[in-house]
Amino acid sequence: MWFCAASNVPPEAFGQADFDAFARALDQESLARRPQQVLRTAGLLWNRATEEVDGWPQTRVTVPNRRRTYALPASTFPASFVIDLDTYIANLANPDPLADDGRKPASPITVRQRRLAIFELATAAVARGVPIDSFTSLAALVDPEVAKQALRFFLDRLGGKTERVHRHAVLLTSIAKHWVKADAAAVEQLRGLAHRLAVERTGLTRKNRDRLRPFEDPVHVEALLGLPRRLLADARRNDRGRRIDAVKVALALAIELLTVAPMRIKNLAGLRVDCHLLHSRPGSKGSVHLVLGEEETKNGEPYELALPADTVVLLKLYQERYRPRLADAGSPWLFPAGDRRGRRSTEAFARQISACIARETGLTINVHLFRHLAAMLHLRAYPGDYETVRRLLGHKSIATTTGFYTGMEVGASFERYDSLIQSLRAAGEQKRRQRRGERTIGDVAV
Repeated sequence: MWFCAASNVPPEAFGQADFDAFARALDQESLARRPQQVLRTAGLLWNRATEEVDGWPQTRVTVPNRRRTYALPASTFPASFVIDLDTYIANLANPDPLADDGRKPASPITVRQRRLAIFELATAAVARGVPIDSFTSLAALVDPEVAKQALRFFLDRLGGKTERVHRHAVLLTSIAKHWVKADAAAVEQLRGLAHRLAVERTGLTRKNRDRLRPFEDPVHVEALLGLPRRLLADARRNDRGRRIDAVKVALALAIELLTVAPMRIKNLAGLRVDCHLLHSRPGSKGSVHLVLGEEETKNGEPYELALPADTVVLLKLYQERYRPRLADAGSPWLFPAGDRRGRRSTEAFARQISACIARETGLTINVHLFRHLAAMLHLRAYPGDYETVRRLLGHKSIATTTGFYTGMEVGASFERYDSLIQSLRAAGEQKRRQRRGERTIGDVAV
């Protein structure tokens, strides 16, 4: 409203061009810390007001979408393609128990990801010039020439071979073989594409190794591990009963949980007090278990651990004193959304946690890096103990754990080697002094 008033734009004349001008002003002239977030919020609120506020101008604006997906909506594809896709997805979720392949039902997460990936692949092919009307069924998508165009789109967009491109190629091969029942030559051609796009897993990516490097310094590790307690102490010291004080404690608890139970952000944002945090007995002396069912995890493996005593103290304090300021009575979410009823947005919560850590410690860390950091800290203290890391991170296979984290012990190995060199040098020096008839007090020859 301030921008429009300063620009002499009356409410009834406001349109998309004015919203775009507001976007440029935010980007080029504003001191707002998060101009893109301000723009998106303003657009969402404007469109909401057109529906809920009597007399509000009825011009809607296009709100920028920061989602990193490329999928066209289902309505843009031929109906027969969507029907075939929905039938395939339904079969994934509920396979025929008498079928020869003996497949198990896919998890809800896998089903959602598979559906989105197919729309992304079809969208990519369209972007490379394949007519959208040609997608009459999934058979059109797994035609080797169409598949090449779709995969080429992602190769160009992502700058070369990545695990994502490889997964797309494997998916196309699977659909061609098991659903479309394509001829053997086509399946073999798709399998060859997937083989050529495979990315050899040799540990963490360079980007993640760079992000972890600051935590080779114990000072940074101590700063991060001590952050939840410092946030809590600050909130309690300055507590005026405000929502912002409760938000600070919520962030302290979120960082604490990511530290002791390095789960994925989707699981963290979706924690419910009624089913994910189970108490061994009533009262304050029982243990608290964090429990995620197999249908809620990425790899379909259940995840459960007993929270440390200090974490339980923080959890109970948050639930009793601070969470009521954030949630309506009856809300099941541990971290409720701003409307006090729903759950936190996964992406927004992740950004808020990372911003809090950067503001308080100066460290740049995204929430997924907590998982890598947990492996790094444990393997430096207990080299070779991949089984504990596997259980901590909820991996289904030890091969996944070793594939990601082989080499994490390098720093500890070098430290032990340096210690060996120092001891050998000291022993050699001691022998030389003995041959010269010198006595030593400590390291000093006398």
